[in-house]
Amino acid sequence: MVLRMSRLLLKTLRDDPADAETASHKLLVRAGYVRRSSAGVWTWLPLGKRVLENVSRVVREEMDAIGGQEVLLPALLPREPYDATGRADEYGDLLFTLKDRKGTDYVLGPTHEEIFTQLVKDQVSSYKDLPVILYQIQTKYRDEARPRSGVLRGREFQMKDSYSFDTTDEGLAEAYRLHREAYVRIFERLGFDYRVVSAVSGAMGGSQSEEFLAPAAAGEDTFVDCPACDYAANTEAVTAVVGEPESTEHPPAEEIDTPDTPTIEALAEHLGVPASATLKNLLVKVDGEIVAAGTAWITGANKADTHARNVVCGRDFRVDEYLDVATVLPGDPCPKCGAGLQIDRAIEIGHIFQLGRKYTDAFELDVLGQNGKPVRVTMGSYGIGVSRAVAALAEQTHDDSGLCWPREIAPADVHVVAAGKAAQTEFALELSEKLQAAGVRVLVDDRAGVSPGVKFTDAELIGVPNILVAGRRVGEGVVELKDRCTGEREELTAEEAIARLAAAVRN
Repeated sequence: MVLRMSRLLLKTLRDDPADAETASHKLLVRAGYVRRSSAGVWTWLPLGKRVLENVSRVVREEMDAIGGQEVLLPALLPREPYDATGRADEYGDLLFTLKDRKGTDYVLGPTHEEIFTQLVKDQVSSYKDLPVILYQIQTKYRDEARPRSGVLRGREFQMKDSYSFDTTDEGLAEAYRLHREAYVRIFERLGFDYRVVSAVSGAMGGSQSEEFLAPAAAGEDTFVDCPACDYAANTEAVTAVVGEPESTEHPPAEEIDTPDTPTIEALAEHLGVPASATLKNLLVKVDGEIVAAGTAWITGANKADTHARNVVCGRDFRVDEYLDVATVLPGDPCPKCGAGLQIDRAIEIGHIFQLGRKYTDAFELDVLGQNGKPVRVTMGSYGIGVSRAVAALAEQTHDDSGLCWPREIAPADVHVVAAGKAAQTEFALELSEKLQAAGVRVLVDDRAGVSPGVKFTDAELIGVPNILVAGRRVGEGVVELKDRCTGEREELTAEEAIARLAAAVRN
């Protein structure tokens, strides 16, 4: 059915929302895709719901292609499973909690590892039932203290979460590979510029973990990217490279006067040494048994206005415990090739984990093995932020005039604009029906009493990939076709425009 703007629940805005800071927040509201319901909670309006469903469709198609089976678990969940794994405490105030009339504790699901594990424990009894991949696209809830950036960080959001269950570590590795490849196809189809980076597992647990990041100025994640090789990692997961000491032979430690040097910067300036030559209270270790063994440091001497110089690890002090607290900086050496690393901001759009047996141990999920003995099941967990993907794409693809949706997820293939006169509107509606019959999804601006300038501005703002204008030459059967993203324009007959757009949709 042709979407007619004269009948569509759509109100565009000329001005940015007062509380909006990111481009996606501003444009999704101004273009009539979403409206704020409460802090961190959003209503998806007809155009926005179409985009959201298009993202979901792509995700479903690729999940089905790797053998995933879709289910739908409840969002209202008993708290007990989250207590059993310790994640109720780990989530803390992020967890929405409530009680029913009988006083039973419930939560609104932040993610569903526990519940999927219980489901499989109830349904699977033998190794013959495995491996299995289950997934859902469902609403998640997290009580963000400061929800912001529109749908990028809300209290309620759409997510695809899938889970693999296997009897062997090799099976888990295969499921992880299948998901990784499916995610590559998903994000390429959606039109993302993205990076796959090493990550830390955090509260999820497990071993191997990778994030799919969409570089964007509005991103809250930071990652390193090596310009000389394929190394990329979340800054929390970077393996820092410890340089070799210039010498392992140093004079004895000595005390030096250092008045008025309360900071590392002041001390380094006073002594004419780089800040990296100083050691303040603890030694930072990144990897290995000893960090920079033999290096001479400048550190405190436990006296006022006094420091010690030529203090050597292993000679003048020993280390009881090492902690990984290094912060990577631009230009630090790549752990793979040694080139200087770049640091960029990005939006996390996907995350995959090899969970192992953290959750199956908690719920004693065993199946009967080939030898007739119980085998503990191993798991993987794989998430995609569906609603976040909409905002992330808006961040990456917008321009000064508005949104510029990739074709795969746009609410329509073409936005037909009737310039204003009755004959032009009639022509636009007839053309829209023919386009629809040719398999082209159509949004037509047939609003009466709206100036051509406003219609053109709205078309740019809404961001459908193609804009087809029924203007001054409709009497000759000629329309103007504009590529929304490149700005290229050409005049075509109506028949040529239909053929061009139908071919683009088929391809």
